[in-house]
Amino acid sequence: MKKFLSITLAAAMLLSLLVGCGNDANKDGQGSSASDQGPENQGSSGKTFLIVGTSKEPVNFYPISTEYAINMSDAPVNFNVYEAPLKLNPDGTYSPGLAESWTIEDGGTSYVLKIRQGVTFHDGNPLTVEDVVWSMEQHAQDPNGKSLLINFESVEAVDESTVVIHLSAPFAPFLGALASNAALILEKDLAEKIGEEAYSAAPVGTGPYTFVSRQSGDNVKLAAYENYWGGAPAIKDITIKVLTDVNSQVLSLENGDIDALLDAPIDQLLRLNESSPVKYTTTRASQLTYLTLNCKKGPAADINFRRAVQYGINKEDVVIGTYEGAVNVLDTPLSPILTAYPEEGSYQVIPYDPEQAKAYLAESNYAGEEFTIIVPSGTKEETAAQIIQGQLIAIGINCVVNAVDNATYMGTIFQDPSGNWGSNIRANGNSSIDADGSMNTPFGRTGRALMSAFAPHNGSDEMEEVIAKGRAETDEAARAKLYARGCDIVAEEVWAIPLYDGLSIVAYNGGLQGAEPRPLAGIFYFNEWSF
Repeated sequence: MKKFLSITLAAAMLLSLLVGCGNDANKDGQGSSASDQGPENQGSSGKTFLIVGTSKEPVNFYPISTEYAINMSDAPVNFNVYEAPLKLNPDGTYSPGLAESWTIEDGGTSYVLKIRQGVTFHDGNPLTVEDVVWSMEQHAQDPNGKSLLINFESVEAVDESTVVIHLSAPFAPFLGALASNAALILEKDLAEKIGEEAYSAAPVGTGPYTFVSRQSGDNVKLAAYENYWGGAPAIKDITIKVLTDVNSQVLSLENGDIDALLDAPIDQLLRLNESSPVKYTTTRASQLTYLTLNCKKGPAADINFRRAVQYGINKEDVVIGTYEGAVNVLDTPLSPILTAYPEEGSYQVIPYDPEQAKAYLAESNYAGEEFTIIVPSGTKEETAAQIIQGQLIAIGINCVVNAVDNATYMGTIFQDPSGNWGSNIRANGNSSIDADGSMNTPFGRTGRALMSAFAPHNGSDEMEEVIAKGRAETDEAARAKLYARGCDIVAEEVWAIPLYDGLSIVAYNGGLQGAEPRPLAGIFYFNEWSF
């Protein structure tokens, strides 16, 4: 069962969920988003520039990438430069984006989108239904899209303002995909003319901000798109600053070097005194953090070694060390906020048992070689890796932490075919608030992990059956039972070891308004922010 840790009063206050103000997520989408309201309804102190700190460098700005895995660390850029048909609200519901309304027809197999008129790309060209159709077709072919656009069959434009997406079978959480990075819309003619590399270097979307520049390892700059259909943003210039020293991130905020900090370290926020100008808001996130093992090369190719690691990790200590106990220990590779999450007691729980870990290690072929954990530097994952390192050393494993910049990390995990790493820790912010994405993306054969340059394991026929049946089943309780079996498969094969669920956090100086996190970590709409 999930272990809910005792937490301090401050942490308990932290856990109160934000109440969003979006529309109900019903079948017929109407209503308005914050961006519809325009800057006239936002605060105005005269300050029009924003410096946002982040520990994870945004690196990929082509959402339909065949070369590089899309990651939620790219979301602060991509969800402001590009837009999807729908928009995710802070409370997890959806509101209109590029689709001003939508209906679900034909028994849940047709999604009819009324595309907003008068929208232009940043180069001045108008958005057309052809751009939407082409973008969705491209998304459906890439690994990220295959993981999210479940049961996608085809897409067509039926007139100059209507696009219909056809599914092979109903899939209730499909609305979430239409608000995800697998539905961000690109300019068809430009993308076909210049190609992926050039488009990623100078991305063009319809969002409230235009891309200005990227200085690798340091910053990304955005500028307000004055012709944005929702009204010109109040904040005109944004610098997303990469801060890899976790010990100085909140200090930079307190000193006024930055205005906001994404995914801020909770331990430091909880120690702020009452006179600090820093405020922060949180919400439960669909992301979860786990240790992925390289099941093909190195020590973890041995199942007994993997089991030794599995039993040798004290997750409660990891949670206390990374989040001050403000998140939940996980026994499944699924976040509890996902739809179709299995009931407690329906899946296996692996206890912390260092003696059993030592016994498995003795049964393995391990001979003292180095076992690496690669992580992005300056992140909670690095802190978690350091704690786990000590625990594994205690049971006899020569564990080493390799903390690198985010670009190197992503390239090593997803692009390098050599597979020269022992394990990695990721905060996986799947772009769907449903169990399917978190099961298929890392463990399914059509998921992003197994379609990377180096797949850390081969999956299994049984897991493919679980995923397929979960997509076809319409009863949520029945789906949850299927995913419980999927969780057991992961535990038995030890492809990965779940650690803890997530919070989406933003810390900011008191004069900033509108800084609200979403259930999908990394998604922030800067045109909703103002001073």
